[in-house]
Amino acid sequence: MDAITTPATDRFPFVKREDLDGEGQAIWDKRCKAVNSTGLGGHFNVMMRSPKLCQAVSELEGYFRFDSSHSKHDREFITIVVLRKAAARYAWARHEKQAIRDGVPAEVVELIRNQAPLADLPMAYRLMTEFARTVTFATAELPRDLFDRVLQEKGERWTLDAIALIGHYSLVATTIHGFGVRAREEVDGRTF
Repeated sequence: MDAITTPATDRFPFVKREDLDGEGQAIWDKRCKAVNSTGLGGHFNVMMRSPKLCQAVSELEGYFRFDSSHSKHDREFITIVVLRKAAARYAWARHEKQAIRDGVPAEVVELIRNQAPLADLPMAYRLMTEFARTVTFATAELPRDLFDRVLQEKGERWTLDAIALIGHYSLVATTIHGFGVRAREEVDGRTF
């Protein structure tokens, strides 16, 4: 069995495409096409118990993939910082590989995996890391100085998109933890 046919959680029954009504199957098919897959696993499989929820989350993710101001590199780097801070192993396993494919050096990914202090990161990654770590699950307003530094270096649209991207992957982490979706080393590889 592979990751798509094996449930990653024991909290919700595994959803199969054939169990869905026509509208649910259309949402399933659209999500599979978006991620170039033949099936849905993990938290997206659980969300198919409420197809419109899956659709809404997928559409937001689509914005970040195709319409945001971020390069693939920046998007995936911010994503792994959020997922590591949130200890979302299942999503980390997928995005770690994508981050490397999109140009984040493997050595930098290792530093994020090990939660290295900012001073240990290459200069080009420090501000994005500080920003993503600060905003992820924030319980207070983003410090003005940090906001201003990001705004000055990256611009208004990039900053706006980054805050929303961090919020999106905080949602992903929350659903993974709440749904009890676990990374499985034999399927997902090493996480942290």
